[in-house]
Amino acid sequence: MVRYLSLIVFAATVLPSYAMGEKINAGNASNFSETTNSKWACKTAGEVITVGQLKGKRTKGGLIGKTFRSINEDKLSRQITKLEQKADRSGKKGRKAAKQLAKKREMQITMQRLKQECSGEGPSDFAGDPTLQPYGEVLTLAEVNHILDKVAFGGTDELRAIGLNQGLTALVDALVDGVYTSAERQAFENTAAQWEALGRHQPDDSNAPEEVWTTRSVQGGEMWRMVHSREPFKEWMALQLSAHFATNLDAIGFSYDWFRSYGLKLHVDLIRDHALGNFRDLALAMFTDPAMNYWLGNKDNSAESPNQNYARELLELFTLGAIHPYTLLPNYGEDTIVAATGFVSGFQEDVQIDPYFQNQQIDISFFSGAKDSTSRTAFAGISGAEISGNLSARDFLDHVLYNHPGSAIYVAERIAGNMLYPGISQSMAEELARDLTTNGFDLKPMLKKVMKSQAMFSALANDSCMASPVEQFVKTARRIWPTNLTVAGDGWSGNFGSYLSIVDAAALAGQSLFAPPSVFGWKRSCNINRNGVLAHGEEWVSAQLILQRSHGCAQMFNSLNALEQNYARIFGLTSSTTTEAAVQAIASKVYDLTLSVEEQELFVHFLTHYTDNSDPDSLVELEPRWDREWYLRMKIPAVVCAMGTIYRSTLR
Repeated sequence: MVRYLSLIVFAATVLPSYAMGEKINAGNASNFSETTNSKWACKTAGEVITVGQLKGKRTKGGLIGKTFRSINEDKLSRQITKLEQKADRSGKKGRKAAKQLAKKREMQITMQRLKQECSGEGPSDFAGDPTLQPYGEVLTLAEVNHILDKVAFGGTDELRAIGLNQGLTALVDALVDGVYTSAERQAFENTAAQWEALGRHQPDDSNAPEEVWTTRSVQGGEMWRMVHSREPFKEWMALQLSAHFATNLDAIGFSYDWFRSYGLKLHVDLIRDHALGNFRDLALAMFTDPAMNYWLGNKDNSAESPNQNYARELLELFTLGAIHPYTLLPNYGEDTIVAATGFVSGFQEDVQIDPYFQNQQIDISFFSGAKDSTSRTAFAGISGAEISGNLSARDFLDHVLYNHPGSAIYVAERIAGNMLYPGISQSMAEELARDLTTNGFDLKPMLKKVMKSQAMFSALANDSCMASPVEQFVKTARRIWPTNLTVAGDGWSGNFGSYLSIVDAAALAGQSLFAPPSVFGWKRSCNINRNGVLAHGEEWVSAQLILQRSHGCAQMFNSLNALEQNYARIFGLTSSTTTEAAVQAIASKVYDLTLSVEEQELFVHFLTHYTDNSDPDSLVELEPRWDREWYLRMKIPAVVCAMGTIYRSTLR
């Protein structure tokens, strides 16, 4: 009896609400219309269109003879809301609810698409206004590719299917909350650790531990994550935050240093672990991050010897900005820098145990004896922000984030502007700032609002910025890199070196991973500039850097060639594939790009001709053969790299 009642409750709360079936006959057939999905139909009553499922066998009369069962859309929506709450739970119940939720979302999207079809409207690309109001759930393929290109290195087929079949909310949830089960995520982390280990170096010093970390090891390890993760938005956010808390790991001298090298891994892990977490916690953790302390000298900031570097960048770059992004009024003066220097003093070098090798490694700890205890005033004359006393670093950070009127809006504008387009409106930035403070600076609610907004699918956001070299090369690698590499063997000359080739390709084009040129990060990037100067990443495509992108791409393919990849298989080229189709297949797979007639002719000509070495001025016709390895390796990489220099292929 209990089981019977449970089934009734389940049916009432989870299954969609169907109306009684209506038989379609000659008398009422004019009220119904077929859809491209033969299992569904529409019923029109006045201006109201109802979508429903069809039951029964179809006769020669089309829909006549079938039963139409409409679905209560409001009830389906309520069921989805309940399942969303249940899907957040851990364990079997949460996983079961998540599967049910996916099916309900897919049904809802199908209904919405078919209703548009029956109304004759159909979905349109990029119809959003530049506001934070929610966008429609139904996405076109162009819109799904758009959001994945902007914030997920082009995404995955899995994410693309979620966006098309389950809608915008499901796609955003998958991007922000992830798609891995806990077991899958642990397996991914374990494999990532193996790849990182391949980059560690055996030092010459006989007194040193077995191996040490290097900048190359953490660059290569993170590149493996960016290329292969099924949760690419997390890695994309880590890249953006590494520019926000810009620290040059090459310049601090930790590589090959047996005592300090672990600080490299600590810094990279810190950024990635907080990438979709809490911004305040990340900013707080920077006080004890060895790499940051060496980069900005806060380990040497004490009562006896004040060092203003970290205090200055904490305000100007990390939490506040020198001026308000919209009023352009100053957010603080030099007296506040002096006060902040005392507030954040007292952090000095210490020792911890490296869990990988169980040897002593660098750490940063707070020593009260080194703290400047002088009482000072910060933000004098700024309403709500002025404060006097001897604040701890934690209290000062919280005061800036929660009490200074320019802080949350600065953080919101920096993150959202990079995701959407440079120059988001003040009202949008203020709304996102309120979300940040309301949620204790947890990033996920704000990130979800931005990605589900009309602004994300507005004309302003469509191709609003130039992709940075890391973004473009990671996207390229995600589309063509082999997924079956093992971690066995020599990491430097073998498989690990292939990921370093992607790092090096981006570095040639001006963006060395975890090694920005200054505390300002990479000034060429989208929305990365301070002091009211907006950037669309246009400097990434200067004549010199475009040439360097091409050279870097060629080097990356040299590594790929060494792995003996089958380009015909990667791009789906068979004996029946025309040269024109091959060119478009490459453009579509790597760059989501539709070529113009002129561009296609250019690449077709390249694939069907070559220069005779004995006569450099002559061109010899060549028949493309997708089964010839020498031909594929000679031509395909060059086509991919040349396409990467087309203006539209660098947009995101």
